[in-house]
Amino acid sequence: MKLSDTVYERLTSDQRFRATIEAFSRMDIAEVDRLQDTCGFVPIRVHAPAYFHRLRSYQELAMQQGLFVLEQMAAFWAAMFNVRGAEGERQDKAIEDIVSTVANLKALILAWEEFNSELAIDPDKAHFTRYKLAKELIAWMDAMEPNDVIEPDAERHARMLAFFRDSWRRRLEHVRSIDMIETPRLAKNGR
Repeated sequence: MKLSDTVYERLTSDQRFRATIEAFSRMDIAEVDRLQDTCGFVPIRVHAPAYFHRLRSYQELAMQQGLFVLEQMAAFWAAMFNVRGAEGERQDKAIEDIVSTVANLKALILAWEEFNSELAIDPDKAHFTRYKLAKELIAWMDAMEPNDVIEPDAERHARMLAFFRDSWRRRLEHVRSIDMIETPRLAKNGR
């Protein structure tokens, strides 16, 4: 149902929305096109999506890595608490938990370092990761038993590295086409 162009231009956003839904329900694609073509534009200013989405994605991934580290550190300190005063099988289990947690933490840190090296980023500069704190704990543990250093858990390392890579790839898939668009360079005042 074609209306005059002035009627289309005067529609409120809500009216245009409802009219478009109605046109879709009638399969009136010409009407949908007219409603969209006569819709006004709002000028907006945003950071270059290819840059900003990368930054946001990296920050989110870094925060996630930080939560993984905190989870392992909580497990480590719980195991350390359990080993105090424990005897026999209970003590063996607590020591096994400590070794397992340190191996997992080392695997997590190693995977994070490898992932960051692929992006040419210094992992020490990533905020929200608890990376430095984890490295300090690992150094402390290695110093306590210098002849019995715990190796990173290879399976956990592979899983975490795959997780970081896959998460990064998925987060950036829809940004790839934006990379093809040249972003105009703006002066510091935004003009």
